[in-house]
Amino acid sequence: MLNEWLEEKYLELMKIYTFNSQFEKPADIANPFWHLASDGFWHLHSNELSSMKTTPSRKWLKENVNYASFDEDLWVLLMNMEWRRKLEDFIKVHKLTQ
Repeated sequence: MLNEWLEEKYLELMKIYTFNSQFEKPADIANPFWHLASDGFWHLHSNELSSMKTTPSRKWLKENVNYASFDEDLWVLLMNMEWRRKLEDFIKVHKLTQ
C-alpha cells in the first residue's frame, strides 16, 4: 500500500539517482506506483482499478489500493540475496546512470 514510509524512501532514492534529470523535482510517487503495473511484474490490488483511464492521484491510490505485489517468479528471485544484489547492480548500472 502506498504510505508515508514508501513515499519517504522513494524521495530519498530519487535524490540519489536523478541528479542529471531535466526536471527540478522527481515525478510524484503515484506515477511509478501506477504505471509499473503495465510492465507485468507489479500488480495493484483494488476493486476500483478497472475503471481508471488516467493516472490516479496519490490520494486516490492511498484510499483505493489495498496492496501491491510482484509476480511470484520475481518475488522468489528477490528473496535470494545474491540475485537481489545482482538485480540492484544491473538497475544502477544500466538504468540509473548515463
